[in-house]
Amino acid sequence: MSKDALKHYTLDQCICREEQIALKAYKPAGSEPEHTHEFLEIVSILAGSGRHLINARPYPVSRGDLLFITTGQTHAFTSDGDMQIVNCLVDPGFIDRELLHADNALEILALSSFADFDIPADKIIPHVHFAGADLLDAERLIQDMLEEFTATPVNYRPALKGYLLVLLTKIFRAIASETGSVLPHLHRVAPEILQYIENNLNRRITLQELAQRCFYNPSYFSRVFRDVFGKNLTEYIAEKRIQEADRLLCETTLSIEEISSRVGYQDRKQFYEVYKRLLGVSPGARRTAAGL
Repeated sequence: MSKDALKHYTLDQCICREEQIALKAYKPAGSEPEHTHEFLEIVSILAGSGRHLINARPYPVSRGDLLFITTGQTHAFTSDGDMQIVNCLVDPGFIDRELLHADNALEILALSSFADFDIPADKIIPHVHFAGADLLDAERLIQDMLEEFTATPVNYRPALKGYLLVLLTKIFRAIASETGSVLPHLHRVAPEILQYIENNLNRRITLQELAQRCFYNPSYFSRVFRDVFGKNLTEYIAEKRIQEADRLLCETTLSIEEISSRVGYQDRKQFYEVYKRLLGVSPGARRTAAGL
């Protein structure tokens, strides 16, 4: 089945906009067909057994297993009939705005870009297993989160934020322990982000929206981007806009004004200035040289 044909769960369908997080304990009956969603999902198996499918890869699960599925990944599961789980659904904005205040937290929370952990490709899995004291600690933490969310006592949201940070810390440590890796620096930008930029050159693209797509703090994302590409995000986007404008100038008969708008410039003067600064000629001279 193609991704376009899959059921897609939106934030508004599953999470209250004011809450930005939702928790639910239940016993799934049967199976859930393959789907995608626009939020982070953390699945904790409390009892029973079954099988989860993440990006077409199967994961047999039982008590102590914890899986996390990020935005855009495909997900399905089947229960053997006695599986008990707690689902934690998190709006990316909840993490970005409320939890990310330090670089060490960013390294813990950047779970959507596994390449950033420098973990070997054959060991990159959205799954960890807790046992012994770690299992009891994780289950107690998840139960505390569920009780806070269900009872909504005074100041329950700050408590949930703290619990979530601790849970994600445990997940990260388990990944690092299972793979034998050390905490790496986040020094690569997911290819999906670059494709997103290319697909949205016709409109304003903000640092905040790009950072949120991969659960990064905006200031940290900005530093990582500069480290990788040797230029800041604004410069990178400007170059991509002008590259596309140059292609349109040489391959189409669209007017310069239309091209300017198509690559995200509503101010003609600004478009001319950036084009000439980057390519050394004016758009008009470039079109003349192309014979159009």
